[in-house]
Amino acid sequence: MMAAVLDNVNEINVREIPNPKVPTNGAILKVHSCGICKSDLKFINYGDRIIKFPIILGHEIAGEIVEIDNFDCDFNVGDRIALASEVPCKNCKPCKIDKENLCNNVLSIGSTVNGGFSEFMLLSQDLLDRGPINLIPDSLTYNQASLAETLGCVVNAMEFSRMESGKTVVIIGAGYMGCLMISV
Repeated sequence: MMAAVLDNVNEINVREIPNPKVPTNGAILKVHSCGICKSDLKFINYGDRIIKFPIILGHEIAGEIVEIDNFDCDFNVGDRIALASEVPCKNCKPCKIDKENLCNNVLSIGSTVNGGFSEFMLLSQDLLDRGPINLIPDSLTYNQASLAETLGCVVNAMEFSRMESGKTVVIIGAGYMGCLMISV
């Protein structure tokens, strides 16, 4: 399969790599759409303390499950899904006090585990069991569904800032996150 692999800072290469093999109690996702986030650009230009090279970036992912290892999970071959970027462990101290954003053992798609800048992506049992995965309704395209993670960030920001009808707000920037904020 083809993948965009970040081999080092400022060194991203599109090349053929082996197709992932379905892991025990895991699945394979055929990636249909993956957005490019500002954090992907940061990782390319500057790296990050958690990234180990080489890595396949991309966490704004929508695709179709094409293979599942024989185990009981909430998903089936053919399911259209959208993923969010981080999978908390649910066991560390921050997770147990509802501070999952501070998880000590987070799986971070596209920075600690390979992401969606590839034709296929491995979905581990941890990702399937705990991951922020949502079925895509038939009314959405894969491109639209790949914005779900970003839209979730926008909704979270609006709730955090106690945004409500009638308030005055300034949105700086008209990228797709700024446009989503305007819409919300």
